[in-house]
Amino acid sequence: MLKYGLKLLLIVCAAMSAASAAAESKKVWACAAAGTSEEDLFLVEWGVNSYVKLYDVRVWGNFEIIGDDRRWDFGSGRSQVAEYSAVLKPDGELDYYDFRDVGVGEAVEPAYKYNCRLAQG
Repeated sequence: MLKYGLKLLLIVCAAMSAASAAAESKKVWACAAAGTSEEDLFLVEWGVNSYVKLYDVRVWGNFEIIGDDRRWDFGSGRSQVAEYSAVLKPDGELDYYDFRDVGVGEAVEPAYKYNCRLAQG
């Protein structure tokens, strides 16, 4: 009886998790490097399933909204600290940061600028 109850509980939890993921709205931002029209950077805002796609490479990352900005941190490599960040402003301008060669507490400027549009969502 306990075995049956445990199986039922696992099935219910899996179904609730799937329903929760489906309920989260997925937003996709298509971005082109400043001064170009080719959209080669895609930012996917999808709860815990958020990721960044550059060309055809998908990299899972952490997504959060800070004030009016949307931020994806990704590429932690062997350390647990993000190597890159993409910060999308409400006007569609994106600052792409590369932290690989930055010391602790050192100021950093965006490595690249992109112009983004909401492509889905």
